Order: sequence, then C-alpha cells, then structure tokens
Amino acid sequence: MALPTTITLISTTIASCGPYISSAGNVYVFGQDASDVNIIRACKATDPTTSFSSSASFGPGLGTASSLSADQVADVIHFAATFANSGTTQATRYFTFNMATDTYTDKASATTNVNSQTSAGTQQFGCSIKVRSNGNAVLHYNGTRVANMGNSYAQTYYREWTGAAFGTEVQVSAGGQVDFTTPETLLGASDRVQFLFLNATAATGVQRALTSANALQTANTALSTPFSGAFINGISYDNAGTQKIVSFWPSATPQVDYFDDGNTPTVNIATPANLGSATFGRPFNDGTDAYILFRFTTDSDLYVSKSSDNGATWGTKASAFVATVNNAEANLSIDGNIFTRGSSVVIPYVVNDNGTLKYNEYVVRTIVSDTLFAQAVM
Repeated sequence: MALPTTITLISTTIASCGPYISSAGNVYVFGQDASDVNIIRACKATDPTTSFSSSASFGPGLGTASSLSADQVADVIHFAATFANSGTTQATRYFTFNMATDTYTDKASATTNVNSQTSAGTQQFGCSIKVRSNGNAVLHYNGTRVANMGNSYAQTYYREWTGAAFGTEVQVSAGGQVDFTTPETLLGASDRVQFLFLNATAATGVQRALTSANALQTANTALSTPFSGAFINGISYDNAGTQKIVSFWPSATPQVDYFDDGNTPTVNIATPANLGSATFGRPFNDGTDAYILFRFTTDSDLYVSKSSDNGATWGTKASAFVATVNNAEANLSIDGNIFTRGSSVVIPYVVNDNGTLKYNEYVVRTIVSDTLFAQAVM
C-alpha cells in the first residue's frame, strides 16, 4: 500500500516520539494513548505502508502523560516523560522500551509532585533525554520553580541515571526573575552534553554545556530569538571528526543556531530565507548533511530543506507532504532518526493532518545495489 498510513492508537494531544526502526526492520511510534491519557502507547508496524498495531503500554500511575522525549540506542528506546498529577504538580519519569522483546522497563522518577509553573502560572512540562556511551541517561527537564522578589519562576534541571539510581538534581538555568522553559538535550563529543533552553521572559535561547565529569560550563545567552514559548529541536552529529550541533528555533523569521561542540562554543545564527514562514520544524542528519522538516505557514504543508555546510546555509525547500497541519508543536513527531527502509534512506515522521495522525516518509535518497552493475562471468 502507499503512504501515508493512518495511526489511530495514539492521541494528537502531545507530540509523539519517533519513528524508530529496529534491527529486525520493524517501525515503532510512541505517544499518549488515544483512549487513556495516563498511558504511553507503543505502536508497531512490520510494514509501515500497511498498518500499525498496539505493541505495549506503559502507565506508572503518575497522572496524565503531558510530554515525551526519547533517545534510541540500538534496539532500546530510552524515555523521559512528564505526568501531570494535579492541577499544579507533575512528575518526570525515566523508563525504557526494548524493540527486540516489545517490553517496557520502568526505572524511577527524576522528580515527583513539583510545581514547575512560570511566573504567569502556566505549567511547564518540558523534558528531554540523551544517553551517554556508558549507558547513563541524562534527563533535562522543567522542575521546581524558584521564588524571587515575591513571585516564582520556571527553571530547568538535570539528573543523571547511573545504572541503578539517579544522581543529585542540579539546576541548569540561572534563576532570577526569569522563566526558563522548553529544555532540549544533545549529546556532544566525549560524553559532553549540550543543554539548550529558552529564556521565556526575554524570548532568547540559552546554551550550556555539561562536561563528561558533570561540570556545568558558563551559559551562552547569545542565541536565537524565537517565539515566546517555542520548542527547540536540535541534532548532534560527527562530521569528519568534528561534532556539529544544529538547532531550529521557530520565529516570524525562522532561525538556525549552529556550532562546533565544546564547553564554551561560539554559536552562529542563520536566518535562512528558504525556510520562509516556518512555524515549527524538526532537524535530522544522515551522517553528512543536515535537514529540517518543517511546517510552512502559507499553505500548512510540510517541506524539507537541506544544509550541506552544517547549518550555515539551506537549500530551496522541497514539498514533503500536502496536508492541513495546524500550527501546534504537538502536530509533528519529535526525536526521530533518519533510517534506511528497503532501498530508501528516509526522514520518517508522524503528522497530525487535520485531526488524523499519519505516518509518512520523505525519501532523502535511493540506494543503488551493486548487483545492478555486476559483470557477467565468462
């Protein structure tokens, strides 16, 4: 059958994670269950052009699943998820899913019963996760808000899972009379972690590195100026021995931050006209080039633009999906990876097309088999 494929088992309320492909060639998507808001549902397809079925569910009993982030390590997907357990408090949970056995494994909560509201009283459910080479998972999330001068402000924190328990919670954001939101986590070289997040009060991006020895470096506030409340999405990849970071920041004039990984990197900002009026997007990497899959405001369709110089310049946008994609971050899946399926290298994604979730792929390139050029043996 032809793509796209409708997915009915996952809600459109929060952004789904993936898609991911297993070593057996199965494709998985994860999100809030369509029938039970307290559950994270795994959907599996042996052939994603045909259908997705329920694989397994995870419900730790902590409340409504409110955000989800994932990182794939071979056949294991590592998750950070926030669960709203009352009108003002939440928990951030760490768990995994094994695609070889279709089973979840619960770990522990990084936070429980915390109030992460902004100074204006808006609850923050941001979380992000990356796994280091030693298997330790670093979670970056909105945690307990901090009081200052008669009000309280949203802050971001990190905790590292060391195999059996979480280490000490450490505040990443600077505090003060500022709300910090939408945490993103990227894995740099030598197990360095790059934290990206938003100064929501000033609507400016912030970068702060964490060394492999867990020493927080000086924060860099000279990043893009996205929409207030915008979600940051980034990628990290090795290009000829240099770890590259590329992140997309939605704005009236979309911006891309790009830099070489380091403790105190110099951040460059691109404002590519080729992205036009993109309101949200997801960056990808195929090992060499960077791509952004994004929603174009003018027609509410999805497009792809490619950068061959690590984010500095971007090519003419190409149509990816003609649809009706409304302007909401939840309408496009996050934390997915480019993968090879059959003879095609694809950008896989799940999109909310006017109320219906659909799995689709954008073909980056087609792999030509060497057997097509085999010479006859005489």
